[in-house]
Amino acid sequence: MRATYFRPGRTVVKPWYERNADRFSSDRALVATFYPSLEFRIDPEKESASLEGDMLFRAECGIPTKIASVVRFPWDYPGSEPVPFDAAKRFQARPGQQFADRHMGPDGQCCLWLPPCSLWDSANPDGLREFLDELAIFFDRQLIYDLTGKWPGPSYGHGTEGYLEFIREQLGNDASLGDILIPLITMKTEVSPNDVCPCGTGKKFKKCHRHLIERIQGQIGVGRVRRVFGTSRS
Repeated sequence: MRATYFRPGRTVVKPWYERNADRFSSDRALVATFYPSLEFRIDPEKESASLEGDMLFRAECGIPTKIASVVRFPWDYPGSEPVPFDAAKRFQARPGQQFADRHMGPDGQCCLWLPPCSLWDSANPDGLREFLDELAIFFDRQLIYDLTGKWPGPSYGHGTEGYLEFIREQLGNDASLGDILIPLITMKTEVSPNDVCPCGTGKKFKKCHRHLIERIQGQIGVGRVRRVFGTSRS
């Protein structure tokens, strides 16, 4: 639930940087120490906060590379992680490339990780610095991609394929088990708890793979499973 304060006749929602002033203060100090080329900007009308400025990278020759960056904070920050952008769209997909090659959205949003693999920890007071460290690594890989044409690190596919890769990993990359359980995980099909598990053990579903399926759905988020795989709510 959003934190609120009251005025006569109406309820007003405080922006996160007011209702969590201590976190805002500590985050500002972290940014000033570790990423001084970025600064917080507050929009009083929209009651929003962002980090804006250049992330700096220095090559062996000593010449710095500046990457214009924007990091936007969701209303429930730090409950939800910040959202980073390549502000100048420096890494816009080139002719013949796909945005997925860059792990970047067409609006410049940076895809640092698949959501169920997020490193964001809302309780970590050093979380914003660590998040910016990951963003710096992401931009460094973009620069390497410019030189080599290949993404220099592990990655998932984008959209549905990325989630399917994650699900297969959770199933131990067992192709036959994936064929049976992925339709259940993605909510394309259903099995009642007392039905026989479709894996072939002869056990009831609730005594067999039900808990594994629910765990994977929980890692992704049931709402996200429905959105990603287009599963209508019954």
